[in-house]
Amino acid sequence: MNQMQKVLALSLLLTMVLASCAKKQEVIPVPEMKGYDNPSERFKVMYPGNWAVQSDAKRVSFYSSEDAKSRFIDPTSTGPLGAMITIAFDPQDSLTDISQAVQASKDEIQGARIEPDESVMYSERPAVKYAYSYSVDDKTALYGYKVFALADSTLYSFTAEGFNENFAAYKAIIDSTFKTVRLMAPRSAATFSSAPSTAMTSLTSDHFDIEYPDNFEASFPKKQKDEIAVAELKGYRADSKIRVEVNPAKKNTLGKVFSTYKSSFESSGLFRIGRSKEITIGGEKAMYLDLSYQKAEVDGRAYFAVKSDKVYYLFMTWYRPEGNVYLPVFESSVKSLKFKG
Repeated sequence: MNQMQKVLALSLLLTMVLASCAKKQEVIPVPEMKGYDNPSERFKVMYPGNWAVQSDAKRVSFYSSEDAKSRFIDPTSTGPLGAMITIAFDPQDSLTDISQAVQASKDEIQGARIEPDESVMYSERPAVKYAYSYSVDDKTALYGYKVFALADSTLYSFTAEGFNENFAAYKAIIDSTFKTVRLMAPRSAATFSSAPSTAMTSLTSDHFDIEYPDNFEASFPKKQKDEIAVAELKGYRADSKIRVEVNPAKKNTLGKVFSTYKSSFESSGLFRIGRSKEITIGGEKAMYLDLSYQKAEVDGRAYFAVKSDKVYYLFMTWYRPEGNVYLPVFESSVKSLKFKG
């Protein structure tokens, strides 16, 4: 958006604000609310029962009418104006600061008028909110706000938007919906449905075999330079997983390998370094190092073994409040690890 377009957009927004002040603003009362439970058990919310609903695996959107939906998909279309609410979540591997997510969101609406950030609470979680507005054409403007919070290693967002006077008209409904959102709370071992299964399945490869929970999925990320093999075993939680790597040892001993990795963990500034211990895995001498992320509720452990001039490196992490659920199962996986070659 060039400078002239920005001036025109601000002029249109000012005109609409003045026009709305000149006449009594319609306020649409809050209708009977209905309950919505996210199928992935990540959040619950009460939404206006006469609004249209559209959902997918990571979000749900509520529209003031079925016909108004098209304008939010394509603001330049000719559908009727209205309002929209979207609640979304995105499991994270290592996000500890939502400022980057907030900035990325702002970057997607370049050219809009963006208000300063506000510190708010979102379902009893500290959150960041910013409001925005922009001109669609010479008769239409879109107003909205977004709220971001990090909870349970998941980035949650709440978006509310409305065209022209609709944003203010539906404000009471939007605010009521926002107040009813309940993000997923930490669960006990007895009720934690996303916990690793104690029933195991096997991964067999040319370089190692390992057993892992049968409700986890095995994937094979792209190998980096010098990597011989890599596999990742992950369940529902993005922060609770097992990664196995095989790398050239280059004649280094187990002690040297362990010292090099430990120094790398220390210099990263990401971890608190815990105890280390010598053990045996698959009949081979091995060592492990306990770790805790500095800015996330995640603990970890790194295992090392050297055989046939190859480093076998296993790194596992788990959600700290559920350590009593994850660790015993993950340790069983480690015990099952067999080196090949």
